[in-house]
Amino acid sequence: MTTINTIRGDTQIRVDKFFTEDWPNYEDTSTIVGWSAFTVKNIHCIKIGKLVFVNFDLEGTGDANAPYFTVPCTSTAEPDTNVTCFRAEDDVTWTPGLAYLPNGSNVVWLYSSMAGGGWTNAVTRRAIGQLWFVATE
Repeated sequence: MTTINTIRGDTQIRVDKFFTEDWPNYEDTSTIVGWSAFTVKNIHCIKIGKLVFVNFDLEGTGDANAPYFTVPCTSTAEPDTNVTCFRAEDDVTWTPGLAYLPNGSNVVWLYSSMAGGGWTNAVTRRAIGQLWFVATE
């Protein structure tokens, strides 16, 4: 049976279990900035070869910092395609947000609009989305 190595540890996941079992949690080891408190804090990552999939759902009170979270692998230097749309809540307004993982980085920056907009301070802030990227290792 073909196996998939997950990002954390030596855990092996069979290919047929990829879509039916929970992905490993990463929120406890990720550096998450931009919230002073959380009501929802979920980051799940899985890696197949060099391809990394990330699901995230972060909600709470925003602080003055630009929001971002780290992933456990560094993205490759090329190509520059580590950009995705996600669902952003800034206070009570839901909009398409922009998640950006720079080349050669493990930091996913979260913007409140597709134009790279900032967030309102001290209100409810939520980011829900998925992304994938090619890792260096």
